[in-house]
Amino acid sequence: MTNRFRYLLLALVLAFSAGLVPGHAQDEPVSEAHRSELIDIEAQIAETDVDELLELRERLRAIRSQAETESQPLRDRRDEIETDIERLGPPPDEAGIAEAPDIAQRRQALRNEFARFDAEIRQGELNVIEASRLLEDIAQRRREAFYDRIFQRSSPPFTLGVIGPALESAGGGFLELRRRMGKWSDQFETPTERHQAVVAILFAAFFGGLLAWPVRRWIDRNVISRLQTLDPTRARRVSVAAIRFFARTLPAVVGAYAVYEVAKGQGVVTEATAPLVQSLLLLVVASLMADSFVSAVFAPKLPEWRVIPLCGSQAKMVRLLFNVIIFVFSLNIVLAQGAAYLEASSELALLLSAIDSIALAGLLFALASGNLWDLDPGREDEYSEETLRTWQRLRAAARLFSVVVVIAIIVGFVALGRFAMSRVFYLSLLLAMVWFSRALLGELAEWASGMVSRSISGKSASPTMSHKDDEKLYAFWLKLMVDLVLVVTVLPVGALIMGVEWTELRDWMFDALFGFRIGGFTVSFAKIFSAFAVMFFILVLTRFIQRTSDARIFAPARMESGLRNTLRTLIGYAGLILGTMTAIATLGFPLGNLAIVAGALSVGIGFGLQSIVNNFVSGLILLFERPIKVGDWIVTNSGEGIVKRISVRSTEIETWDWASIIVPNSELISSSVINRTHKNRYTRIVVPVGVSYSSDPEEVSGILMKIARDNKRTLNYPAPVVYFIGFGDSSLDFEVRIFINTIDDRIPVQNEIRHAIFKAFREEGIEIPFPQRDLHVRSIEPGSIYSGQLSEEVSGPVIEPAEEPVDVEPVQEEPAPKAEDIWDEEKDPVPSK
Repeated sequence: MTNRFRYLLLALVLAFSAGLVPGHAQDEPVSEAHRSELIDIEAQIAETDVDELLELRERLRAIRSQAETESQPLRDRRDEIETDIERLGPPPDEAGIAEAPDIAQRRQALRNEFARFDAEIRQGELNVIEASRLLEDIAQRRREAFYDRIFQRSSPPFTLGVIGPALESAGGGFLELRRRMGKWSDQFETPTERHQAVVAILFAAFFGGLLAWPVRRWIDRNVISRLQTLDPTRARRVSVAAIRFFARTLPAVVGAYAVYEVAKGQGVVTEATAPLVQSLLLLVVASLMADSFVSAVFAPKLPEWRVIPLCGSQAKMVRLLFNVIIFVFSLNIVLAQGAAYLEASSELALLLSAIDSIALAGLLFALASGNLWDLDPGREDEYSEETLRTWQRLRAAARLFSVVVVIAIIVGFVALGRFAMSRVFYLSLLLAMVWFSRALLGELAEWASGMVSRSISGKSASPTMSHKDDEKLYAFWLKLMVDLVLVVTVLPVGALIMGVEWTELRDWMFDALFGFRIGGFTVSFAKIFSAFAVMFFILVLTRFIQRTSDARIFAPARMESGLRNTLRTLIGYAGLILGTMTAIATLGFPLGNLAIVAGALSVGIGFGLQSIVNNFVSGLILLFERPIKVGDWIVTNSGEGIVKRISVRSTEIETWDWASIIVPNSELISSSVINRTHKNRYTRIVVPVGVSYSSDPEEVSGILMKIARDNKRTLNYPAPVVYFIGFGDSSLDFEVRIFINTIDDRIPVQNEIRHAIFKAFREEGIEIPFPQRDLHVRSIEPGSIYSGQLSEEVSGPVIEPAEEPVDVEPVQEEPAPKAEDIWDEEKDPVPSK
């Protein structure tokens, strides 16, 4: 009995474990089940209404996702089988050599299993492709239905055939509204309950208003008042406007939500009346938001803080037009919901939509008038001519768009006109919100960058270090992240506004995030982001290891600076290589293929590409180590100038004559290079000057020091110095040494210093001497070999007198030669003695 029970339990375990094996022969393959379901869905698509295709689309998405998920374990198992087959080695193919039966049987079983898994995987891939094709067919059918509905031409709205039934439907709607209001009132058993509900709603409205006023006053007093003490730059104007807008809008939204929830809890709002009540609250909130927006942008009481610097009367008119536009737009939503709630006729809905769209087009036409957008004369210089022309073109396009919409509605394209006008205002609202958010987050990024820079520098920072560059760098990256987040957020919202369905947009985002195929490649933003994140993390970890090793290992071990620098560099290279390889592996690129690239490169080097490879590797060193970078002022054996471009083969240097020097990268690596702006753009200027020996050195030093300090581009630290460097042949030599913060001002500052020195010396009567020569005449003994010769020597400022005076006899002038005595070279090439 015990043995039978053991055998039965073993059989059940084996059967259960066999059933868990994917693709088991006893079960129907999952891919075949998916294939059958896809065939069934394809037959249903042609017979299903467009509005009912959403259910089929969700089924297709589930099938595709399941097929992609189940294919991965199958691929892993197929790879394992392929590895087992490779371990067995190739079968013997020599004649007369037979393979062992056990090995041959095992090889055949592995091949059969490999073929079965491979067929299952291929069928799953076909199912994914088929599901994607059916999803695209459904999306195409829905897009065509959407465009047909938008471009469908109805009866002209302003005809008797439309106006008569619309007015009749409106009268019946009012009667129906009274009947339903009476029915709604009857739902309360006693008047007391009805009064309690009304009181609760009024209390909620009062609470919302009470919430709005203190919050607004607190923000005005503690935030906006402090910002207004700063200079009203363009970014700060937008930031203050954004704070004002959100301070006035958020309490209104909270109050409206409180009123709605209280009304819903008291039974005032039912499931049938919820859309109508929501549209009414939207009308109130939208009107408050519009007024807050235009008040924040145009700042009627603070002209210097206006984002758009219009004149006072024009700003008031623009504010009025904005408020009317938002009110009309929101009122149309209320009327549309009311018509749907009262089950009004299609003619009434058509007429209301046409009237609202034409009213919005007219308001947009008036808002785009050029007379309303004349800038304040005191702030016209804030905008360039190109910007003003761009806004002028946009206003002209808006006026043309308004006219086209009105014509389209009059001839019967009411749905198209309504869609166009609503999308224009929705997109404008979205862009305004993005504009406000970007400006406000930009100010926060500036503040955060300053805080980070100060926290990193600490109190022990050297006073010679300027943290403005660090703050600008941190602010740049923070603002770049803000822009990326806003772009990623705005694009899907904009697509939804333009009519793209959420499910279709979700598919696009999913495909973009987790991979889509371009030819034979699969692009996945998730993998790309993961690769960059992994590489960034490894590089940050490498920098941490470098700093920690230098501070806690190398310095206590008293290693010399050269060895410490070498070890830090090796750690950096190791981290860079590890991060690059990890990022490549994260992207899914087989690292084994790098061996092929390395082999091809080795062959190329062997065939004479040593110079190209040398320059290529040198270019990589320049790009990663950055001994020179674009914008540096360098001096090489080939010339001197500014680095304009660093490529993988050569570097372009622009000289002061605007000529370009193309220097191979290997020369910059193997030769000495003077980089005047490697660490910073500070530089020292030396201006030599000499004065006469009759001058007072201390007075000269004081004048030169005053000139150096008075120059507006001279740095206070390191302080300027004046040195008395020596006694020259003709002058007392001085040097003025000053530091400036940018090497670009080197020549202009030298010119200013020299002009100032010349002017100051002339006013103080200090002479700038020129080189002098003294003539020493010595007596010559008669009969000496030096008789009749004079010696001229350059000496110092002291003139030594001759030992004995010399009587110089006057020199008698010889008569001029006659013409016949002049030698004619052409006639007689050899002169006669």
